[in-house]
Amino acid sequence: MIETRGLIDEVVSLGEELKGLRVCHINSTPFGGGVAELLVSYIPLLRALGIEADWQIIRGDRRFFTITKSFHKAS
Repeated sequence: MIETRGLIDEVVSLGEELKGLRVCHINSTPFGGGVAELLVSYIPLLRALGIEADWQIIRGDRRFFTITKSFHKAS
């Protein structure tokens, strides 16, 4: 069993150092895929910690996304 109280306290403590920081996540889709699945719960957590978190969806045509997919697969 995971001891959650200590973990929560640690996250809150670390969040204090980041309070007021602004973070914008940019993704190509609002649903589906690993990034969107993470951000749907991550953004509210950051905001609860006082971090100004936002999530923007990038728009583009098929050619644009073919290029961005090649960046992703290059790693």
